[in-house]
Amino acid sequence: MSIGIGNDATRPVHRIYLSLRVRQASKIRGILRQISTIGDMTQTVESMPLADRLAFREPLYDIVRLLDFALNLDSASFVAERIPRELPTKNRRWSWSSGALAMTSFLDRASYIAGELVFDDILDYGSALDIAQIRAHNLLIDLREAGFDSAAVAQDVRKLADSIAHIRDVTVKLIGREAGSVDFEIAGVTTQDVETLRTAVNDFTGADLRDVDLTDVLLDGVRWSTTTEWPSRWIEQVERSSAYLGDGVYEIIRGRGELIMEALRVR
Repeated sequence: MSIGIGNDATRPVHRIYLSLRVRQASKIRGILRQISTIGDMTQTVESMPLADRLAFREPLYDIVRLLDFALNLDSASFVAERIPRELPTKNRRWSWSSGALAMTSFLDRASYIAGELVFDDILDYGSALDIAQIRAHNLLIDLREAGFDSAAVAQDVRKLADSIAHIRDVTVKLIGREAGSVDFEIAGVTTQDVETLRTAVNDFTGADLRDVDLTDVLLDGVRWSTTTEWPSRWIEQVERSSAYLGDGVYEIIRGRGELIMEALRVR
């Protein structure tokens, strides 16, 4: 279905959304330009008026995804670097295998996050990440076999660690670009830091949004509660597009945001 906007009556909602996303990303870089730590970024987001926090939520959430992506690569890299250093012991096969399983899990998680990102920089390295995943899974299979070649395995792991480090370096540069600051520091960032920022970006439980203009705001991933107040014409679409998380909290299902935009545009 095509929706008329301005003089262009043929642009579908997803193209409108993408053009909005580009403009929003450009504006948020200006806001974040002087910020160099994730803690300062979280404080800035928390201090934004509700309308601004909603308007800039998608580019902000892209930064959250990128940080999450980088942390999973860091974890996979840490395990990959440790495996060859494990001293031969009676339980060596168990510890190497467990390490490979952990590394595989981190890479799988990174791959899942990459699937949600729309940056060409990440997509360009999608094949490298796929190869890293395959190598990790093959390594896990090898380590579960009796009589594996320790030297060959160590060499494979080191190659894998180099691949992960390369993808991670690209990601760090991309985070700096999206945050509008080449000086943005991710060293020392923890999973809890990222979760705190994620909450600041996505949590609208108890918020009064009745006077907020939600036109062209993509609501994918927004968390709201029974005490959140929506504009009256949005309530039905939001409720139909949300999953219940428990304790009176809901989350708008990813992929439903554009459907909400489209439904409300044609009314």
